[in-house]
Amino acid sequence: HAWGAAGLEGYIRYILGIRPTKSQYEEVRIEPLDFGSRLETAKGFITTDRGKIAVQWKNLPNSYAVQVDLPVNVVATISIPRGAGKHPLIHLDNEPVKFIEDSDRLIVPRVGSGRHTLIRRESVPTK
Repeated sequence: HAWGAAGLEGYIRYILGIRPTKSQYEEVRIEPLDFGSRLETAKGFITTDRGKIAVQWKNLPNSYAVQVDLPVNVVATISIPRGAGKHPLIHLDNEPVKFIEDSDRLIVPRVGSGRHTLIRRESVPTK
């Protein structure tokens, strides 16, 4: 029943952060809320017409990691909490990647289909 699924909808949209930005999940935004130390990890998936979109994230004191599985013909914008550090770095599949800073979020646009791991760490500033 639709009313009974409200909790599941909240889990998918806010805890996992999966939201369609184009019809039939052609493009999605993955933007888990920042729960700080109150919730350190979450994982789950949603089945769409294009296939399963899965998200697993882990929030540690000095890093944030999110793994996404995107089916063929799905593109994601991934937005993660900025964290408290002054010099964040993001690696996508073990490679440094450019990102957009937006207030308390770090955004990596246009991540294509497949399994990807995105990790935010604090960089050490050079003198």
